[in-house]
Amino acid sequence: KIEKRGRRAGLTNLRGIRLEISYLTEYLLPRDSVSAFHIYFPDPWPKMRHRQNRLINERFAEVLRGASQPRGVIHLRTDDFDYFAQMQSVFDANVHFAPIETPEELARVTTDFERDFNAKGVPTNRASYEKID
Repeated sequence: KIEKRGRRAGLTNLRGIRLEISYLTEYLLPRDSVSAFHIYFPDPWPKMRHRQNRLINERFAEVLRGASQPRGVIHLRTDDFDYFAQMQSVFDANVHFAPIETPEELARVTTDFERDFNAKGVPTNRASYEKID
């Protein structure tokens, strides 16, 4: 679906891959190669006993740092307030990232998932961070 939309929009630098993101980021992407990561609505694993399965954690933040270019950015979105607090805690505690404002033009772009939940009154939580060294 993403690739079809990208082709219709004339995007030539868009590729889709179905792979565990932590594996892709750590082992397949060259170091310092990504200018922006957009991580929208990862599975919140809301049950307490499953929270160790959440994507955004201290280790994954370091993996993102390794793949990010200098001044690369991480854009995060979720509708789960508890997970959002964890995301912010992880990146705020990492001295290699600084919080930045999500660009307004990016905030205006919404996913299908996001539009459905917003229509039901569920707000979107957003945060962006820049890699600093």
